[in-house]
Amino acid sequence: MEKPRRKHESKAKFNEINVNEYVNDMIISEEQQQIIDGIKTSGRSRRTAYSGPATWPDGIVTWQYKPDDNTIVTNHGSRISEAMEILSDKTCLTFEEFDSSTMADSKPRLVFATPDGGCYASLGFTDDTEHNFVFLGNSGCNTIGVVIHEIGHAIGRRHEHTRPDRDEFIDVITENIESGFQSQFDIEQTQSTLSVPYDLGSVMHYSRYTFRRNNLADTDYVIETHDAMKQLSFGQQQSLSHVDSQFINALYECNADCSESELQQNCKNGGFVGKDCACVCPDGLGGDYCQSLTAISSDVDDCGGHFTSDNGNIKTPNYPQDYPLNIDCTYLIEAPEGYTVVLYFEAFSIEDYDCYYDYVYLRYDGLQFDTSEPWFCGTSLQQEIIQSIGNVMMVEFHSDDYWTEPGFIATYTFVSKWGSWSEWGDCSATCGTATKTRSRECATTDCIGDSTEELSCDLDECPNVWGSWSEWGDCSATCGTATKTRSRECATTDCIGDTTEETSCDLDGCPVPAIGGCTPDASENVYDVIQSENYPSGYPTESECRWVITVPEGKFGYLYFDRLDLEYDPSADACYDHIRIGVDDNDLQKFCGQNLPEDISFNNEAIIKFYSDNVYEWTGFKLRFVVQSTAPATWDSWSSWGECSATCGAGYKQRTRTCSGSTCIGLNMQTISCDLSHCTDKCEPAMQHTTTDTGGIIKSPEYPFQYPRSYFINAYNFCEITVDVPSGKKITFAFEDLDLESWTKSKLFLKRGSLKEQISGNDASQTFTYENVESVVVRFKTANNSVRDKFYRGFYMTYVIEDADTT
Repeated sequence: MEKPRRKHESKAKFNEINVNEYVNDMIISEEQQQIIDGIKTSGRSRRTAYSGPATWPDGIVTWQYKPDDNTIVTNHGSRISEAMEILSDKTCLTFEEFDSSTMADSKPRLVFATPDGGCYASLGFTDDTEHNFVFLGNSGCNTIGVVIHEIGHAIGRRHEHTRPDRDEFIDVITENIESGFQSQFDIEQTQSTLSVPYDLGSVMHYSRYTFRRNNLADTDYVIETHDAMKQLSFGQQQSLSHVDSQFINALYECNADCSESELQQNCKNGGFVGKDCACVCPDGLGGDYCQSLTAISSDVDDCGGHFTSDNGNIKTPNYPQDYPLNIDCTYLIEAPEGYTVVLYFEAFSIEDYDCYYDYVYLRYDGLQFDTSEPWFCGTSLQQEIIQSIGNVMMVEFHSDDYWTEPGFIATYTFVSKWGSWSEWGDCSATCGTATKTRSRECATTDCIGDSTEELSCDLDECPNVWGSWSEWGDCSATCGTATKTRSRECATTDCIGDTTEETSCDLDGCPVPAIGGCTPDASENVYDVIQSENYPSGYPTESECRWVITVPEGKFGYLYFDRLDLEYDPSADACYDHIRIGVDDNDLQKFCGQNLPEDISFNNEAIIKFYSDNVYEWTGFKLRFVVQSTAPATWDSWSSWGECSATCGAGYKQRTRTCSGSTCIGLNMQTISCDLSHCTDKCEPAMQHTTTDTGGIIKSPEYPFQYPRSYFINAYNFCEITVDVPSGKKITFAFEDLDLESWTKSKLFLKRGSLKEQISGNDASQTFTYENVESVVVRFKTANNSVRDKFYRGFYMTYVIEDADTT
């Protein structure tokens, strides 16, 4: 009969308990949920001041079993007592059992009870006696780690994997999460790190499989660690980690009564000052400052030790013979500050049974992480190289009482965290006094020393001497980006170097529009254009926007329009949508329709307001402004408007002006639409058609501005373009942009003989391919006589002609 196996439990190793039975486990009060929702909505992040659940006053947790609930005592009483003992030992929390003979019934207390199923707890302290609970069901809850996890919630802890900094350490694979449980992985911005490191080994951390969908491969995880070596070792459910206790100590300010000198103790290797004002050390370390080992099997040769020489080896006892049964060896390798430990396993053979019985536990990422580092067994480390993150590494070896193997032998060396120095650069001069530099890169974030080194060059004296530099000149501008220069003179004719030198000026940014809720956003650095939102695609209804342009003293400001197209009813002379411009909110001039206003000049500031009603929208407006130091030349008067470019359909007319000097601000030509009826005998203006090497482009008239709304001649004659297709070729039509009315009588047609496609709406993903056709007729027809009710861009269509398929 096989001998019973003893599974080592001194480490909080991951196991396969169904964590789904207890991790959806926090009872959130209405007030707490409102805070969380507010943070998610606003996007605020709180990283320093703890603003999470309330803590128990003075760290005293009064508790009791639910009266008449014998199941909770029978099934979980011993684990609850053990969990409270661990928390009391590792933190300043005090657990006092409720005594009805000496305590008021209204005293807030933590009640342990048996639910219908699952394991869950209230979040943090509340003075409402009915809302402090830890519920422990009969399935999957009777482990010490689960009980500590739930009490952790009750004393104010959230899940570790929802910390605001979690994305620096893990990735959550949302597509692998069981439907309905995605919120369990949301980052909680109300959490604070309390300056405690992120802990993959926290008893509050989900595992790689928590809430995973069914029917996935073993390697399809819900959580993936950035450090691949830790992928299989996080999410433990056995006990409180060292970093867990550090967080609770910080949360409850356990060292608040310590003196300043006690708080300044140099606790090493992840230790921290705890409730007794002494260093609290990670598992396996001790001494006043966590500087020495506490777990070395000194009665067995080669079983652990503290290694500080710059190279050496470690091995299991008896190597290369089989290691003894029932031993625990700890090897602490410590390099000087500024170095890392590089460990090479020459040979590695440990009993291979999922690392449950014999194993090597490797702490290379900081000794405070005593529950999250990787486990190794079998031959997994054979000829592998491991490098520490800091200057220490701890190797822990355990064997049980049944089976042995040869074990391992590994050599170590200390390596500087810096990379190699680069070659020396060129000297800063070719003669006289000069220096050269070289650099190196740090492989981590905590290197000690400089990244660059400087050395004097051994050069001949220069043949001449420059005169002194002049004072720096004026900046090229008074705000924003500007430069200034200075000069020097050479006393001879063969000086080496430049006679002038230029540097940047340290100036405030130039005045920009103060924008009150409408585009453009000032963060985009678009400071010389103000335009309606979505221009030229039609501004939103019910808009109210305000811009202010400030002109510094001694400057000149000018405004001029590129385009104006705001809803206007000429029959009622009514500006339903309009823009107002002036220097005083109470005295602004109104503009609408399409007639472009005269240029506007101002000295101090200009106020621009835009308003649209709740019915229709036109193209909008584009307004440019210029602020400069000198007054520009003046324009002559505008000419009269020229003739319209069309007699029907959609056309435009223009006028011009001439600058009286060399530099004027604004446009020398303005263009506006003509007020025309639809054409009855021709298509005007025509659709835009250009050909390319592989096909062509067809656009609606005036694209991307609004196309004519009655665009056909009569019921039998339409506006169209014919595209010929050579024999043996095929043609494919696609859209760069499509924005047409979705109405029956407003269509773009692709016609082949008696067959035709009808296209409307805005689905630009459509494509149409035709083979064995001589030509395709592109026909555009609209039939909406309400010309200005809603804006549509039209279409931008491409086509490609290529060889037809031969199969």
